[in-house]
Amino acid sequence: MKLAALVCAGLLAGVRPTPADACSCRYQPVWTAIEQTAPINTQVMLWFLHEHYETPPSFTLREAGGTGAIAVDRYDLKASASTIAKLVPKQPLRAQTAYEVVNDAGDKVLEFTTTAGTDTTAPTWKGLQVGRYVKQPGACCICNTGFPHVRVDVGAFSDDHSKNAVVFAVWTAGAGGKIDYSQPPTTYVQPRQTELVLGPQSTCRGSNLDLPVRKKLRIGVRPVDLAGNVGTASEIELDLSKKPKQIPDR
Repeated sequence: MKLAALVCAGLLAGVRPTPADACSCRYQPVWTAIEQTAPINTQVMLWFLHEHYETPPSFTLREAGGTGAIAVDRYDLKASASTIAKLVPKQPLRAQTAYEVVNDAGDKVLEFTTTAGTDTTAPTWKGLQVGRYVKQPGACCICNTGFPHVRVDVGAFSDDHSKNAVVFAVWTAGAGGKIDYSQPPTTYVQPRQTELVLGPQSTCRGSNLDLPVRKKLRIGVRPVDLAGNVGTASEIELDLSKKPKQIPDR
């Protein structure tokens, strides 16, 4: 048990684990919503944890195997323990062409191939279904923190490119209880099937949202596809002043 605890602690500290490590999640310095393909007007979103870098890493988008950088505008959104870097090409990418993203050390963090055209259709859904304020035991070593967090069911959703590449932009209400969708979101979250996990649930990817203490939390959520097309908004309010419901580790 002590060895397992040390492995989990090492993961939190940014130590790169080996396949034999006890934690079920492996160190992943950068992750993305793009799987294999993306439209030519894609916006590349990259998540990384602050604790793994003294300064935010740089990223270069280029054709696979090439050296010339694609001109992009970069927008960084700090969301609790992580940052989401959005790379927006200044011109559409070439159709049916392989691309890659490398970091400042030259390490490849993403590979994808463009489709034949642009994507101008937003994802569709019926809105948020139910939200829960929960807590898990956090037994080592499946990488649950054991801290209270929020789980929200987004229900069924679809996208004309791939629903697996849809992320959800999350806004939190201001002091007046209103959500201003003209402002950048508080965070972007990748769903687990039809569920969004908000807060400090995972030791692998850190907290994606700072939850208020013993207060109500009102969030607004909109689905976003790889091209940045944004679906309709849906809102829900959760009472975090109550004791979180105990659910099993999984």
